[in-house]
Amino acid sequence: MTTSTTKVFLRDVTLRDGMHALRHRVTPENVGRIVAAIDAAGVDALEVAHGDGPGGGSLNYGPGSHTDWEWLEVAAANLTNARLTTLILPGIGTVHDLKRAFEIGVRSVRVATHCSEADVSAEHIGVARELGMDVSGFLMMGHLAEPQALAQQAKLMESYGANCVYVVDSGGRLTMDGIRDRVRAYHDVLSPDTELGVHAHQNLSLAVANSMVAVEEGVLRVDASLAGLGAGAGNCPIEPFVAAATLQGWSHNADLHALRDAADDPVRPLMEQPVRVDRETLTLGYAGVYSSFLRHAQGCVGDVRRRCPGPADRSRQTQADRRPGRTCSWTSHSTSPGPQQASRERARGRRVARRRCPRRDRGGPRPSPSSGPARRAGDRCVGAPEARHRLGPPLSPARPLRRARGP
Repeated sequence: MTTSTTKVFLRDVTLRDGMHALRHRVTPENVGRIVAAIDAAGVDALEVAHGDGPGGGSLNYGPGSHTDWEWLEVAAANLTNARLTTLILPGIGTVHDLKRAFEIGVRSVRVATHCSEADVSAEHIGVARELGMDVSGFLMMGHLAEPQALAQQAKLMESYGANCVYVVDSGGRLTMDGIRDRVRAYHDVLSPDTELGVHAHQNLSLAVANSMVAVEEGVLRVDASLAGLGAGAGNCPIEPFVAAATLQGWSHNADLHALRDAADDPVRPLMEQPVRVDRETLTLGYAGVYSSFLRHAQGCVGDVRRRCPGPADRSRQTQADRRPGRTCSWTSHSTSPGPQQASRERARGRRVARRRCPRRDRGGPRPSPSSGPARRAGDRCVGAPEARHRLGPPLSPARPLRRARGP
């Protein structure tokens, strides 16, 4: 049961979890604008890093437009009151990365592991405590572990030195009862001095409700982001959460009107696509799939067809996608065809034309490749209307088609 004295510590994750939605591509100038807006709005802490933390910028996890250090340095320069935080995943980020972040100005870190692998966090938590940092344990994909089992993993992180442990719904799969049960299980095994946090995703449209329930059960730290920017359908949107918390009479330091301006002005214009519940993100939540897989899946299938046009995919493109100079976010090449690409397309057109027989397209029988009249040099090709050219010498059956040379 909450009262008017209930305190909420707000941590903004727009520039860490939100990086997944932006494909980890944000300029330092935009980072500075967003950090300044969040700081001015009175948020207690903000997290900055590649979506998978320092060291995450790679082909495996998605290359970033800039390094973590460039983003963190700009963030530190634009902060006045909020606590600068980052997130690190053992196995991706190293202890060296942690120390470098501290040198830049990071004073709070979340050490993230899978919900059943808290033991791999011992070294990172220990080093962070030695540096004097505020340290939180971050047990991802919390819906995969039963409440009591998850609580035992939280107990391990506490034993390594974590000041706070989070219930993390990375897949947006938990309902209010699932959050409530896990928070109560934490209370049963953790010290009263250990703070609790919640990190919700919007895949089932429950992020605000889940965060509210967590606070009602005694959670202090709440993750949220401007405009809900985050992996999958996004994180708990900070503006409606702050509005609801204010209506509940809870104590916090955030300015709702400043947060609304920050969401609409510097953040929403950066979105490549709406962060919302749709067919794909709802499937993630319903099936309990890690939210950051969304843009990877789009990059491997549909988005590649839309952004990286090949000869067979031109008809699928929108006019905006055909803009000269449009750059593919995943393969980092220009979508406007260069000389080599144009040459490949012309060669492909010639090969298609030679495979398609003019007499067959006119309704007649298909002649053999060596027949004279059908393959007369200088004939017009009618088998490939998109690449009308005069046919070259007849192909020999012994010559591989891929080595055919055009006229």
